[in-house]
Amino acid sequence: MIKLKELIKESFGVGQLPSEKLIKMKVSAKDMMDSVNPKNKAIAESFSTEEKRIVMMAVRKIAKYMNRDLATALRYVIGAAQELEKSGKVK
Repeated sequence: MIKLKELIKESFGVGQLPSEKLIKMKVSAKDMMDSVNPKNKAIAESFSTEEKRIVMMAVRKIAKYMNRDLATALRYVIGAAQELEKSGKVK
């Protein structure tokens, strides 16, 4: 029972961690990613459904506001995003 309580305290950070476990926990995120995938540092990940929904909503609003088709409105959204990135407002 005492051993169980010690394990619970240790897992929730209440007790003192042994130095070996502490060293393992102090690995930076960059080191962790490099160890998993050292050759390809860029992670290819697709956009979420929510992100796509938000962008589509912006495209529809611009298309309606400017009386353009969806393809043209999409190019406006992409262009605006690129300009924001270049201006330093989006990092």
